[in-house]
Amino acid sequence: MLPQLMDTSSAQSPYFLAYKAAQAKLADKGFLSRDISVLDLLLNRTDVHHVYPRNYLKKQGLSRGRYNQIANFVLTQSEIKGWFDTL
Repeated sequence: MLPQLMDTSSAQSPYFLAYKAAQAKLADKGFLSRDISVLDLLLNRTDVHHVYPRNYLKKQGLSRGRYNQIANFVLTQSEIKGWFDTL
């Protein structure tokens, strides 16, 4: 049921907050990171990034509400987000 509940673009959604809490509890690493944990990102400064690049999804004809789904969000370091945005 959770995947259907992630059909929202609100980063303040309780489902996205629960997802981030679960990642912190499981000691997951930030997206594409070897060293920085999700907990470190949440305690300091985290960037939310699209797994599938926004511009790619726009070119595929998806509306803003569709490409900004929280199911397409990951937590990243600023450096990784900046690199990924160049794609």
